[in-house]
Order: sequence, then structure tokens, then C-alpha cells
Amino acid sequence: SSPFYGNCYTEFDDNTLGDLVLMSTSTDGGLSWGPAASTASGLHGIGGQPVVQPDGDVVVPMNGFAGRNFLVVSFTSTDGGATWGKTHVVAKVGYRPASGQLRDSIPLPSAETDATGTVYVVWQDCRFEPTCNASDLIMSKSADGVKWSKLVRLPLDPVGSGVDHFIPGLAV
Repeated sequence: SSPFYGNCYTEFDDNTLGDLVLMSTSTDGGLSWGPAASTASGLHGIGGQPVVQPDGDVVVPMNGFAGRNFLVVSFTSTDGGATWGKTHVVAKVGYRPASGQLRDSIPLPSAETDATGTVYVVWQDCRFEPTCNASDLIMSKSADGVKWSKLVRLPLDPVGSGVDHFIPGLAV
């Protein structure tokens, strides 16, 4: 039912410009791609995962940079990727590296949308652990990519267990 059926969207960052976030849109199913466009806020970050709602709106949750802090942020397009809106903060990430010298240097979120258009985003975060000594998986959801729900800890292990959860993969 989307007026932009067949469009494909990709996010990438330009490291030479401080990880400026850029989007490109294909209107022919990925055979060719349009010019790179930045967000209305000139967002800097990495790891965007575009998801398309049934009405054709695109929501891109990702890791945004704010100084030395990581943020889970989102931005949207309501015109098939012709323009990209301003940045909306989902949450500041309580980040700590995983134990065991595992490679998880940036808390990249995973996103998906369900049949009704609700967007879900999950990432690693230590905010629910008393001393931030381990990371849990945290989730928020949104109907529009602008307003996000209260953060929910996914209860894979008890709080205080010391078990790290990181690099999530989400399917809805």
C-alpha cells in the first residue's frame, strides 16, 4: 500500500567528515541509487538501519555521536527518501565494553517494524545494572519514529548477574 513501493534506502557515514550521516535512495529496486543526502540536523553517527512503515514512511534508528557519548537516535522521511528529517533522541546509552576483550566498540542498535508500522529498536546498555558492570539489551518502540516509548530492559538474566548482552539482532 506504500506510495513508494519498490524504493530501497541505505545509510552510510562519511568518515572524512566526522562520520556525517548520509542516505541514498533507489527508486528502481536497487538497480541505481540517487545522490547522498544528509539529515536536516546534519547528524553524525554510524549504524543506521532504515525500516519502512506500511504507509511508506521511513524511520532510521541508529547510533548518534554526542561528544564522547553514544545516543540511540532516529530520523525519518515521509516523501520516499527525497528528504530526511531532523534527529530525535531515543536515549543516551549507558555504554561499557563487553567483558573478555570482545569486539563491541560501538553499541550498534538493531531495528525492525511490525505489520502495523510500529518500529522497535534494541541496543546494549548498562543503565539497569547497579554499578554498570554488565550490559543488558534495552528496547524502545515508536509509531512514528519521533516519539519513543519508555525504555524496557529485556530480562534475559537477573539484574546483577554480571552477564553481558551485546550486538543484538532483532526480527519482528
